[in-house]
Amino acid sequence: MKELQQTHVKKISNRLKRAEGQIRGVSRMIEDSKDLSDVFSQIKAIKSALAGVESLLLDSAFLDLENTLHSKGALMAREELNKIHKYIT
Repeated sequence: MKELQQTHVKKISNRLKRAEGQIRGVSRMIEDSKDLSDVFSQIKAIKSALAGVESLLLDSAFLDLENTLHSKGALMAREELNKIHKYIT
């Protein structure tokens, strides 16, 4: 896999910062013995943010894969696809 598509960098960074803040918030909620339904709600939001990051990373990887297919051929693209597959399964 090559570098991250630049169009995705800002979006991914924002999602990770949001998740980071939510994780700190969950930690405080637990320390303050907040209602568990509120904690679970925040955990769901964190999972959603991370799923969004994963989706953007995959999108970037597949754009790169498409470029590899056009510039280096099917064999090289298949090798790149196998690398991606290892991380998503």
